Parts: sequence; structure tokens; C-alpha cells
Amino acid sequence: MSKIFPNKKKLRRNRISPEKYLDVHEEHMEYYYKNGIVLDDTLVWNFNENPIVSVHGKIFVGNGICISVKKFLRIFNSGRGHPFIKTTHYSYNVNYDGIPRSEIFRYDNFHGDHPHKGHKGPHHYHVFNPPNKQIRNSPFELAEDEVPTLGDVIG
Repeated sequence: MSKIFPNKKKLRRNRISPEKYLDVHEEHMEYYYKNGIVLDDTLVWNFNENPIVSVHGKIFVGNGICISVKKFLRIFNSGRGHPFIKTTHYSYNVNYDGIPRSEIFRYDNFHGDHPHKGHKGPHHYHVFNPPNKQIRNSPFELAEDEVPTLGDVIG
């Protein structure tokens, strides 16, 4: 459970509306900015492809490090007139901004429901050391309940 946002686990498990999702995102980003964790961002939200919502861009966290974000969410109908939103595909790539092949680590599931060669399941993370040289045994598999939120990756 997050020490900064103690209800994060509860929100992750519950079905929340697209509006509540955005409110929570903005609350977290406001906290990160206010506390100097995030310096700037270029995130762009696209709601024009209903029921798919996309967000992409970069979050700058200092020391030349940024998180490149590519995320797709889907709005589902609960059947009771209460839509809810859930992440379907994500990539959080932590790297040195403007430096080619400078990955530090990456969480993603952009290989779809069928694992990519060398992957046991769809959810995983890659670790690089030095930047862009993947360490032995990477990628590391994640269970569904271990998938990080963007907030987990930021801090």
C-alpha cells in the first residue's frame, strides 16, 4: 500500500468512473509537483476514440530522467448506467531524456494477450544496467495484481 496515498490499493480493485479516475490522476500529479517529485510533463489525454481513452507523453522527474508514458484505457458499461474505466495496455519507460537507447527500466504489456518471445506472460518489466543493456533474466514477470500504476512508477 502506498504511504503517500493509503487508499490507492482500494481504488485499484474497485470499478471507478472515468471522471473519478481523472480526479485521482490530477490529485496525484498535484502532490508530485508540489513536493518536487515531478518537474514537468507533456501528458496528452485523448477521449475521442470512445470507448478507448489514451494517454501519452513524458513526465520529467529530475537528473535528466523522464518516464515515457503510453497507456490505453477502456470505458466499460456496468449494465447499470455506471460506466467504469480500466487500463488495458501500458508502457512506462524510465530513461534519460534525449539520449538514445538510455532505458533504465520499463513496465509494459504491449505485446497483447500472447506473450512476446522470451516472456512468460503479458505483464512484465525490463531492467537495464548500464542503461539499455538488459540485465540477466530480464524481463521479470508480474502477476495481474502486481502491475504498477503510473503513480507507483513515479514515486
